[in-house]
Amino acid sequence: MKVYRLNNRIVMSGKAWEIRAKLKEYGQMYHYVKDWLSEKENRLPKA
Repeated sequence: MKVYRLNNRIVMSGKAWEIRAKLKEYGQMYHYVKDWLSEKENRLPKA
């Protein structure tokens, strides 16, 4: 699974179940994609 964060979009490549799981994970951190793109660091906090 790969996540590419570009200036104005996010590109995800991988299997459908991997992308759905990653979207759920990021959905808990960011309400909108706009919020996700505005972050300077695009790393998940370590659990």
